[in-house]
Amino acid sequence: MASIYEYLRRKSQNEYVAISHELELASRTDALTGLVNRRAMQASLEIEQSLFFRHGHPFSVIMMDLDHFKQINDKYGHGKGDELLILIARLLLKEVRQQDLVCRWGGEEFLVLLPQTNQEQSLIVAEKLRKAIEVIDLDVIGITDPVTASFGVECISATQNISELIAASDRNLYEAKRRGRNQVFDPAGRICAKGTVE
Repeated sequence: MASIYEYLRRKSQNEYVAISHELELASRTDALTGLVNRRAMQASLEIEQSLFFRHGHPFSVIMMDLDHFKQINDKYGHGKGDELLILIARLLLKEVRQQDLVCRWGGEEFLVLLPQTNQEQSLIVAEKLRKAIEVIDLDVIGITDPVTASFGVECISATQNISELIAASDRNLYEAKRRGRNQVFDPAGRICAKGTVE
């Protein structure tokens, strides 16, 4: 009887640990794309900021938004829109380094954290992502319209906190949208329409 009780106790404990692990994972993961969510990204940004202020290690963020996503949803339905977000999430993960972190920031907006990366390097990464999205094969999900994205890039500075860094990358993203979409924009305006260098 004692061995049966011990077996049941261990089984319950193992199940509890497994459920706790699943709940912790769910609290840090976007349910649709499987990417990290804002909460997990915020924690990673705080770590990177601490490393920056302590050791001077730069890091950058790329804010990305799919262009005319509402038109995709309107034409093909929200199910296809979701499939597109999943496809884009996989593409982003494939195109960045292992130490980089990709987050679904909200809706059709993604945030990429690039540790040990300065502004010029992050612009190169953003342009690489822009090109990859521009030529992505959408036949697999039954979308025939082209899909593009706009990007805002920002590298941490000594005068910024995380909120200001995100706000700056967001402003740069909307400047890319204002200038015609399907482009990368940074404060110096070094990259403009269709990814050409000024």
